[in-house]
Amino acid sequence: MASSRVGVTLSNNWRAATASGRALALPAMVELEQGVPAAGWDDWLTAHGGHVLQSRAWARFQDALGHRVLHCAGDSWSWLGTMEKLHGIHHLYVPYGPTLGDGDIAGLSGALSEGGRRGGADFVRVEPVGTGAGAWLDSGTLTATTPTQPRDTWILDLSPDVETLRRGLEKGHRWRVNAAERKGVSVSESRDPGDIETFLTLLRDTTEHGGFRAQQDDHYRTLMRVLGADGHARLYIARFEGRSVAASIVLDFAGTRYYLHSAADQVVNRRVGAAVPLLWTMIIDAKQLGARIFDFWGVAPDDSPNHPWAGISAFKRAFGGRMLRRDGTWDMPLRRLRYRAYRAARSVLRR
Repeated sequence: MASSRVGVTLSNNWRAATASGRALALPAMVELEQGVPAAGWDDWLTAHGGHVLQSRAWARFQDALGHRVLHCAGDSWSWLGTMEKLHGIHHLYVPYGPTLGDGDIAGLSGALSEGGRRGGADFVRVEPVGTGAGAWLDSGTLTATTPTQPRDTWILDLSPDVETLRRGLEKGHRWRVNAAERKGVSVSESRDPGDIETFLTLLRDTTEHGGFRAQQDDHYRTLMRVLGADGHARLYIARFEGRSVAASIVLDFAGTRYYLHSAADQVVNRRVGAAVPLLWTMIIDAKQLGARIFDFWGVAPDDSPNHPWAGISAFKRAFGGRMLRRDGTWDMPLRRLRYRAYRAARSVLRR
């Protein structure tokens, strides 16, 4: 769906009440739009360190899933979000966004409030990124909440040469990478759209053993259909003795490769360790394609063995790299009584 205006240009006399009761004025000629942003959207986003979940590619994917996509940009900020529903409560969700430079916090808050209200939202959920995020969080207009996307991620600088990166592997990972060919493990990128079914078969095995829920199958099929064709999404498969035993989906955007989804045969992979050369191949391919950063996505905030992500976090850290802590997930209430009811319901469900 092409981008279209939701309504008239937002004027600078529109006012939104915040938690402090202070009025916010929107700057003139700020447009709230619906659908996929126009060409050029990613230029500002890339220049200010924006995340792939704020990109035109992600908007195309969300639009293909049937989600209502809203977006808006000012001189020093941009945001892209979807309308979501939880426990009967509607909200505008802006994943790893908005992207903020310095300045015009009032205009940003006003545009998000207007976007939420026009979408029928009870609140707006944000995960701010950028140099201006701190000042916005200090403004008192947002409420901290349980993270939706992980606050902590693990990133690897891809600028060193391959041998230096290899030396950065922990001993066990380095041994598995070096032994992969000898053990009969091969890794390749798949360009066959039908191979998403291989990933889904492995994912079902992974979720059954791990006791967690994944997205519906069509979520992954749509992802590869929409974003695989132009190379934003790529599927890698590790094989052992002609059998697919591990697979991963990565996203490429603005010099960063994101480790998005992974699945494996829980018996064979444990025996041959195919997940290690699989991830190593994705790292090296990213470097050869010109990426500067490999983002492993979420990790536990520390080395505690009791954290539910302890195992996967140790696996990711063993490739070398460092922690990146973002600013977390925050809510901007619009309909305060309904928002309080939502918070109360969530607290009961977590007991």
